[in-house]
Amino acid sequence: MSTVEEIEAAIRQLPKHEFWRLTDRLIALREDEWDREIEADARTGKLDPWFEQADRDFEAGRCRELGSTLPARNSGSATTSSRKQFKNRPTRRSHS
Repeated sequence: MSTVEEIEAAIRQLPKHEFWRLTDRLIALREDEWDREIEADARTGKLDPWFEQADRDFEAGRCRELGSTLPARNSGSATTSSRKQFKNRPTRRSHS
């Protein structure tokens, strides 16, 4: 049995509230890793072609400005901002 299989088996044995607590933590870890990857890609210029295309589309009138519904480009990631905004929201485990 692999380590992942052993972990999955242990997770299946958790009480519901511990299961939800664990999944909340795993989701936060995944989101943090995603943020780091996107930030690294942006720093190295890997996303520049997409930023440039978005600017061209906006200038050509193929998009519209969203205003304050999204964070500014340099204010951090949408995932991090959203997580901070909804930090105190009830989670599934609170509904059990």
